Amino acid sequence: MTTNITNPVESATETATAVAKPAKKKTVSRGAAARSGSTVTRSKGSKAKQAAKPQVCHQTKQSKLANMLRRKDGATIAQIMRAFGWQPHTVRAAVSGLKKRGEWVESAIENSKRVYRITNDKAQS
Repeated sequence: MTTNITNPVESATETATAVAKPAKKKTVSRGAAARSGSTVTRSKGSKAKQAAKPQVCHQTKQSKLANMLRRKDGATIAQIMRAFGWQPHTVRAAVSGLKKRGEWVESAIENSKRVYRITNDKAQS
């Protein structure tokens, strides 16, 4: 009686080679490309769907902060903290960064709260 013992290394390599290969891109012959004998790769989405996507305008946090400070009433540290999820020291550092960029930031205490505003008048800062 003979016993057939399989080598686990050989069976593992056979299993690994049996894994499915990645699918090839579908190609379609169209127009001038078809006449010249070349093929055109089909994209997944149509051009109409791709063109219909709205353009997203990405604003930086500094530009959003500057827009808050340009309001007539300006913004308090607490308002900026809620809007961005920042700590008070981060708010003060961001306002300092705006000053370094050349913005004229006015700081005042109103109703026992510090209010920051961006003004166009250079004499006020």
